[in-house]
Amino acid sequence: MVLQPKKNWEKMQNEQDFQSGSFRRFFLPWLALYFVAVIIGNFLFESEYGFLFSDALIKASRKVLVFVLALWSSNILIYEISRKYKVPVSFEISRKISTYALLPLLLVLMLTALFPFADIIGLLGFYSLYMVYSALQYLYQVNFYRNSAYLIILLLFLFLGYAFIALILSKLTALIIY
Repeated sequence: MVLQPKKNWEKMQNEQDFQSGSFRRFFLPWLALYFVAVIIGNFLFESEYGFLFSDALIKASRKVLVFVLALWSSNILIYEISRKYKVPVSFEISRKISTYALLPLLLVLMLTALFPFADIIGLLGFYSLYMVYSALQYLYQVNFYRNSAYLIILLLFLFLGYAFIALILSKLTALIIY
């Protein structure tokens, strides 16, 4: 699914009951694995002063919340920016695109949670932006040369939206804990 996004979009376009439980069936298990990966990574590598389970739970909860908010905001951003540029993306399709396109980012975040010393592989999370681009290209024949302003603004806002949410929740968590 991640390595062949065009086949993925073709298969999803033909699914009739995607919205009936796709988040619960597809995304919640990955989020649960991410939550556990953050706790395990914290236990294995980030316990200079001993492992504090409460700190690990707070950190894992914050990271999962960042990802859920990023999923929600990417859904809204894809829909609203597409409306602004008159690309006929429905809200259901934007939900489908954001749900499946953020899977590579979630996999990369899981790896960096388990192995914090390998932060450089976090750059592979940008593949999620390519998945959004490939979805728009396949489903709506959005051409980069014809719609370059739309695609650049959309991808930039998706990246900045995730970064902003992560920064705000990080600062709020630091204020609450310390």
